[in-house]
Amino acid sequence: MTIPPKVIYLFSAIPIRLPKNYFNDLEKITTKFIWKNKRSRISRELMKKKSNEGGLAVPDLKLYYRAAVTKTIWYWLRNRLVDQWNRLGSRDKTVNKYSNLVFDKPKDPSFWDKNLLFDKNCWENWKLIWQKLGIDPNLTPYTKIRSKWLHDLGIKNEIINKLEEHRIVYLSDLWKGKVFMTKAELEIITDHKIENFDYTKLKSFCTNKTNADKIRREAINWENIFTV
Repeated sequence: MTIPPKVIYLFSAIPIRLPKNYFNDLEKITTKFIWKNKRSRISRELMKKKSNEGGLAVPDLKLYYRAAVTKTIWYWLRNRLVDQWNRLGSRDKTVNKYSNLVFDKPKDPSFWDKNLLFDKNCWENWKLIWQKLGIDPNLTPYTKIRSKWLHDLGIKNEIINKLEEHRIVYLSDLWKGKVFMTKAELEIITDHKIENFDYTKLKSFCTNKTNADKIRREAINWENIFTV
């Protein structure tokens, strides 16, 4: 089937959030085409199911749209410039500045006023997904050590570099089960002296109940997909 790839490309090229009515109209057009302008014999939801489930495997266009724009967030996270095929109109080639937006501390809203509508639209869709899931998208098990959170705490870059070099990439990596790593354990792992003040700031941030619940919760499928 050649229609879904073309639709995905179309959705990726549209720099605005598409309203629900747009997809309703597309579904009506599709239904009329399938039933040759006659009354539909089965519901739209049933039509979207696979043929072995009694449906017609009609693509869920709204789902395709969300997938197309959210995939861009995945590109940002990976910093893979080779994948930026949909950024042909971008005047700013430093796309890696978006990578820390995915699982990091929120930016000033005015940040998006200076960027392309397509980028802003992708970000709004990303936030909408997390809002529906009822989860904070900014502080998660996959929030990186090198994030704005720790930058604002004033943790030395030297310490962050050493942690990353020894595979402590995410804030959740600082925990052993239910226990936060001790200063001595981190120094043994990194083979680097950590100042008491830096360790205290790091531990206080990660172990306060609100943050600890977000960092240590079980990762959902969305997060696993984006970090694979």
